Amino acid sequence: GINNNIILKILYLENHASTTYIQQACYGNGFEDYLIPTCRTGEKIYVYDVFVYAKRKELNCPQIATYFDRNITYCCNYVNEKEDCGQRYFGTSSDFEHAHYSRCSGMETCSGIPVAWNYTEHFCDISIFDERTNYMKMWYSCIPDISSMSINSISMLTDNPVFLFSENYPATMSECSVTSGATCALQTTNGSPIQITVLDLQLSDASGICSQRLYITDGFSNTEISCQDNNHFQKRIVYKSINSRIEMRLDNTVTSPAGKFWIQIEGARPKVTPFNFKHKNRSVVRLASWNVERFDGEKADNVGVREVICMTILENGFGVVAFQELADESSLNKICDELNNPTVPRVKSWAGKRGAWKCVVSKSTGRMYRSMEYNGFLYDTSQGISLKSSAILEKPNKATKDFVRRPFVGIFKMKRFDCIITSVHLKATGLSNEDLDQLQAEIDKVPKVVKALEDHYPGEKDIILLGDFNLEPDQEDFDCLRNKGFSNAIPTGTFTNISNKNMKGSRTYDHIWLTKETKNITSGNSGVVREGLTNPLIPNGWSWGGVVSDHCPVWVEIYVGKDLDIADLSTGAEAIKFTLGTEG
Repeated sequence: GINNNIILKILYLENHASTTYIQQACYGNGFEDYLIPTCRTGEKIYVYDVFVYAKRKELNCPQIATYFDRNITYCCNYVNEKEDCGQRYFGTSSDFEHAHYSRCSGMETCSGIPVAWNYTEHFCDISIFDERTNYMKMWYSCIPDISSMSINSISMLTDNPVFLFSENYPATMSECSVTSGATCALQTTNGSPIQITVLDLQLSDASGICSQRLYITDGFSNTEISCQDNNHFQKRIVYKSINSRIEMRLDNTVTSPAGKFWIQIEGARPKVTPFNFKHKNRSVVRLASWNVERFDGEKADNVGVREVICMTILENGFGVVAFQELADESSLNKICDELNNPTVPRVKSWAGKRGAWKCVVSKSTGRMYRSMEYNGFLYDTSQGISLKSSAILEKPNKATKDFVRRPFVGIFKMKRFDCIITSVHLKATGLSNEDLDQLQAEIDKVPKVVKALEDHYPGEKDIILLGDFNLEPDQEDFDCLRNKGFSNAIPTGTFTNISNKNMKGSRTYDHIWLTKETKNITSGNSGVVREGLTNPLIPNGWSWGGVVSDHCPVWVEIYVGKDLDIADLSTGAEAIKFTLGTEG
């Protein structure tokens, strides 16, 4: 039967990070050790991970519960991956495994779960670690009741994520005549797409056929969350909408109580507090670099692409952005126009400072793939930033070509601070490193670019080299820069690439090299933006939800209240001929 009492709920959602809590307990206290997750009144417990760990043999930590001689400091707490070997707890039976999650999840209070163990031979080196695990570690969150509701309940208005659960949760839901057909509608206030994360999904497939589904439509596409998404308490994102409003319906054909779910619904972009352009009450500008991967007019016309790029700039408070891999001369203007006269709902609804943007695009710097490549600067004049002049590196007549893609130089004034920014996109090494020697040759030429700038602008100490260097910054290839006093603002090991298959990245190819004088006027803040770089409207192969580029933007924050050198930067960069090549 179908529940005809369908309730419409309009929910206003933004993305908020939830706090993670940890419980640890170990063997060796006479069966008295328990994992006891604790939340405040008005909150529900959600256990999303339980791991078992073994300690190194020489610590003699207890492997049985009745062995009292133990060192709590060393035996009962995680230290690091060299001292602890562990994995997700898999239990001795499915019932016992799930008890460590289900006994407390969805409850206001929990009496505790006894410490359990696994043999370690399949995931630890038992010549180093104990044969049985010594302790357990639990990760859990506290979900506010005010943000939680049943799909059968009344409407709600909130700025927090909504936690939607089946009737009777954590018990199983009632049979189909009571539950099937329950419907809700959800919408974000800020125009953000909606994402759904499953916390506990146990839809019924007892008959061998999935008998319970959550059907979702956003007006663009239809999808369903079904039994194949059952997650064994492994929290994961299962859905992202294209639009900012979705409708959801529970379909249930089971004629007896069965199945349950608890899901988290929120805006797909993180909530951001607008930047105030100050650090310790002093004015700063955030200087960024971004390889936007084959960025042509067609890519710029994609609404999802414009949203990601513009919102990344606004949310992070960038003042100057150097772009690499522009595929034509007009694509950057579309980003500039969107910032100044927004048409994308998410950009239009931005509550922070919007800025007044200008951009400049270089002449062709070289070739990439099947098109010419251009370089560009985008800058916010409302932050007191102006571009005095710009030019690409020119080789002298009949000289050999020093760079596959020539660097682009901009002379900037930022309030009282002025500097020379050089944006580069060095030669990629190739799939088998066949072009590594050419990349090395280009890196070796970079200090000569610096020398040419110093010669043309005597006394200027603030020279910044940024862009896609296609090599890790700790490589000895960059000793030529370090020997001239440059240092990279992006820490080694902070990855700058991204893909849908590896959102954490694996390479640090994008750098911001600063002279020692410029480093001395940085605020100490720098970073890599990794959040909010996907959008449901961006293609991902034959699917959707792709990343805007395979590079993340990198940035550094600089004080702009004064300028410590005496150089005159009034000479136009357009007139410079950098004599780096060998005359032929």
